[in-house]
Amino acid sequence: MDGEIDCPSEYLNKDYFIIASFHTRYNKEIWYEGLTKAIKNPNVDVIGHLAPEINFKVNSREIKNLADLIVANGKKIEINSKYVRPPKEFLEIFKECGVEFHLGSDAHAINDIGDFNRIKDLINLIEEK
Repeated sequence: MDGEIDCPSEYLNKDYFIIASFHTRYNKEIWYEGLTKAIKNPNVDVIGHLAPEINFKVNSREIKNLADLIVANGKKIEINSKYVRPPKEFLEIFKECGVEFHLGSDAHAINDIGDFNRIKDLINLIEEK
């Protein structure tokens, strides 16, 4: 993965709001490298439904490195109600590092638009002082 996003070129400018999300499973090395490149991609505004795959863990140092990269590149992290992501341990470190968040219902049906009931605990976590 090279950090490129699957998006028509006419949408890749600052007139559009681009959320980059993984929709394929990868091993940790490929996932982490692709994620860091997507964070550095100037066309990306938000990293969507961020979470590691079931078959690997991301340690606190790696999460902190991602947080620093996110802040340095002016990106936001989506708090996703469909997939209930990112994990709390990510959010705690991201919040400490000054990462900004974007609330997303990731709705695939009209009734799901704006339904954030599944992630109230995540929202509360990032809103705590």
